[in-house]
Amino acid sequence: MAMATLLLPGGCKGSQTCGSISGATRVVVHDSSARGNDRVLTDGEQIRLLTSFANARRACEKPLTTMPATRLSVTFYDKDEYLGSIGSGLTNSFLVGCQGLNGTRNATDAELSEFQRLIVGAP
Repeated sequence: MAMATLLLPGGCKGSQTCGSISGATRVVVHDSSARGNDRVLTDGEQIRLLTSFANARRACEKPLTTMPATRLSVTFYDKDEYLGSIGSGLTNSFLVGCQGLNGTRNATDAELSEFQRLIVGAP
């Protein structure tokens, strides 16, 4: 799932927190450089590790005007029900999404590397 640009009324900035993700049965990985070749992850351990990573990063800030583009994102589903998402931005940031909320948060190089490693499934 590609993260769309979202216009927020008023242009205000404020803290928000998405609820924890639980019960994910599949994760869709979108890599903007892969030209539409999304991958679906169904391995329980990989989903658990990605869910734990995402749940540790649910607090975010509303962007001033628009959501930045993602380079790499994962979207969590329970069957066909959307549970939430997290994606790495083009700068050192994560884009966090859940039902009714979208925001950004700063990311360290180590966090971005870990995110990439978890998606690839490396130990």
